[in-house]
Amino acid sequence: MKVNAAIFLTGIVIAVIFGAILYPAELARNNSQFKRIRLLLDAVFQQKKEYLANEIFARQIRALEATLKDIIKVEGISGISIYDTDGKLLTSAVSAASVRSLAPTVERKTFSPSFVKEIHQNKSLAVYSTAIEVFEKRIGYLKIYYDLDEMERETHLSVAIFVTLLLTILLVMSGLLNILLFHFVIRPVSVLGEAMNKAHTGYLGDQVILSSQDEIGEMAAVFNKMSLSLHDQQEALKKAEEKYRGIFENAVEGIFQSTLENRFLTANPALAHILGYSSPGEIIETVTDIRHQLYVIPECYDELLHKADEHKIISGFEVQLYHKNRSKVWVSLNARPVRDENGELLLIEGMAEDIGQRKEAEALKQAYLARVEKEVEERTLELNRALEKIMDSIRYAERIQRSLLPNPDEVKIYLPKSFFLWMPRDIVGGDIYFAEQFKDGIIIAVIDCTGHGVPGAFMSMIASSFIRRIATIANCHDPAEILRRLNSVVKTSLQQERKDALSDDGLDAAVCFIEVRGDGRVREPRLIFAGAKLPLFYVHNREVNVIKGDRQSIGYKRSDPNFDFTSHTVAIEKGMSFYMSTDGFWDQLGGERRLSLGKKCFTSLLKEVAELPFEEQREILVQRFDEYKGEYNRLDDVTVAGFGF
Repeated sequence: MKVNAAIFLTGIVIAVIFGAILYPAELARNNSQFKRIRLLLDAVFQQKKEYLANEIFARQIRALEATLKDIIKVEGISGISIYDTDGKLLTSAVSAASVRSLAPTVERKTFSPSFVKEIHQNKSLAVYSTAIEVFEKRIGYLKIYYDLDEMERETHLSVAIFVTLLLTILLVMSGLLNILLFHFVIRPVSVLGEAMNKAHTGYLGDQVILSSQDEIGEMAAVFNKMSLSLHDQQEALKKAEEKYRGIFENAVEGIFQSTLENRFLTANPALAHILGYSSPGEIIETVTDIRHQLYVIPECYDELLHKADEHKIISGFEVQLYHKNRSKVWVSLNARPVRDENGELLLIEGMAEDIGQRKEAEALKQAYLARVEKEVEERTLELNRALEKIMDSIRYAERIQRSLLPNPDEVKIYLPKSFFLWMPRDIVGGDIYFAEQFKDGIIIAVIDCTGHGVPGAFMSMIASSFIRRIATIANCHDPAEILRRLNSVVKTSLQQERKDALSDDGLDAAVCFIEVRGDGRVREPRLIFAGAKLPLFYVHNREVNVIKGDRQSIGYKRSDPNFDFTSHTVAIEKGMSFYMSTDGFWDQLGGERRLSLGKKCFTSLLKEVAELPFEEQREILVQRFDEYKGEYNRLDDVTVAGFGF
C-alpha cells in the first residue's frame, strides 16, 4: 500500500539528510585535526631544528639519536627518521627496516616540504617531511611519523552512531506500519466482511462498530444504515402479510341462488351485507334484473352463464358489482350449475366473497412491494459500490504484492536456468518468493505465510521486508542464520512472544544460498540449504533427492525463539536441477476420487520435467496442476521456484 512506499521513502530521505549533515561535518573535523597535527609537528621541528642541524653537521650520531628520542616522547609521534642529502638514512627512532619501507630515496632537486597520509603495516600515519639547513645550505632531511589510529577510531565511531540511529528509525517506522495496518485495515475489513456474510445469509440488522473515520469507516456506516433499513422493511413486510392473511381467512361469504330470468331465488344476510342491503328479502325483492342492476359490466354475467353451462364448477370468477348506493364492489364468485333431469340448466348457486378489501390490500401491497423493491435496489447499488471500493483496495494490494516479487527476467541475468511459479488462491495470497544476488553469492527463498487472501498477503509483505533486511542491511547470507533471525523478528514484531498475544501467525520457509565469485560465476560447486517445514528437491542423473526442512515453523507462539536451524550443503554438478515449493501444490484435491496430489506425485513430476528447458518445465507444472484440480476449487496458494546449472 501507499503507507509502505511513504515509510520507505521517508527512511531514504532521513538517511540522505543524515549523510549530508554528517559527511561535511566529519570531513571538516578530520581536516581540522590534520591541520592541528601539522602545526604540532612543525612546532616540534622548529623547537629542535638548531640541535638537529648542528648534530647532523658535526656528524654527532649519538647526540642526534638522543634528540630523536626526546622528540618521539611527544604524544602521537610513532617514529622519526633523519636522511643525508643523498637520501641515505642516518638514524631513526625505530628500526631502520621499518622506516626504510616508509621513506624512499629523496632527490635534492625535487624535494619540497610536505605533510601527507600514508599506510604502513595496516597502520594509518601522517608523514611530516622537511629539509634541514645550516647557513642556507641543505645538509639533510627529516621525516616525522604521526599515528592517526585514534583519529580514525573517532571517525568510525561517528559512522557507527549514524548507522545505529538510522536502523533504529527504520525499525520504529516498520513497527508503526504493522500497528497501523492491523488497526486501520486488517481488523476493520475482517469485521465488515463477517457482517456482510451474515447479511448475505439473511441475518439483517447487525451493526458494525468501527472507530475509524476513513473510507472503511464510511463503508461501515453505509452498511449499518442499509442493514437496519432492510431489517425494518423485512419486519414491516412480515406484518403486512399477516394482516392480509387475516383478512382473507376471516372474510364472510355470501350464499345465493339465481334463476335464468336474472333474479335471486335465495340469498343470505352476508350477501345482503356485501351489497349494502338491509336483509336478504330486500335484495330478492329489489333486484329484478341481476345482469343490469348488479353487474358493472353486464357482459361479465353472460360470461358467467356461459362458463356455468360448459363447466361443472366455476371458481374464483372475480367481477365488479354495484352496491345499493351505486358504489362498486369487488366480489369473487365460486358457483356451480343446477340442472334438471334432462340436463337442462335450471339455476346457478354459489358463494360470493367480498374481495374489496383484498383488492385494496393487493393494490397497496403492489405499491408497497414496488417501493420496497426500489429501495432494495438502491441499497443494493450502495452495497455494490461499497464492495467495489473494497475490491479496488484488494486489487491495489495485489499490485503492491506483485511489485515485491523479484523480476524473473532480472533473475535470469545471474541465474539463466530458472523459473518461478506464483499462483495465489485469491487475488492476493500468503505465498511469496525472494531472489537476490550479492557479491558472495545468490539467495533464493520460498515463503508460505499463515492464511490466504488479504491477511496472508499482509504477512507475506512483512516476511518479504524482514528477509530482505536480514540479507541486505544485516549482510547475513547463511540460510540457517537467516531463518533463526526471521523467527525472532517475526515473533517479536507481532508480539507473539507474550502469552496474552492476540495473534498467532507465522510462516514456513525454504532458503538456499549459492556461492559465487566476484565476477558472478559459481566460486565453489556447492549450495547451502536450510528449511522451516519446507523441503528442497534436487534432481541429478534422473534421480530425485529430498532434503527435509526442520520440523519448526517461524514466528508462531509455539515457535522456539532460540531454535538453531540445520544447514545442508549439496555439491553442485553440471545438469543438476533444484526446486523449492510450498505445500499448496501437493495438497491440492482433485482427480476422480478427490484426493490430494501428494509429494510422491510431485517428485515424479519433477523427475519427468527436470531435463527440459526451465520455461517449459514451468508450463508443464501449471498444466498438470490444473488438469489434476479439474472442477475443484484451489485449496491453497501455490509457489514453486526452480533453478539449475
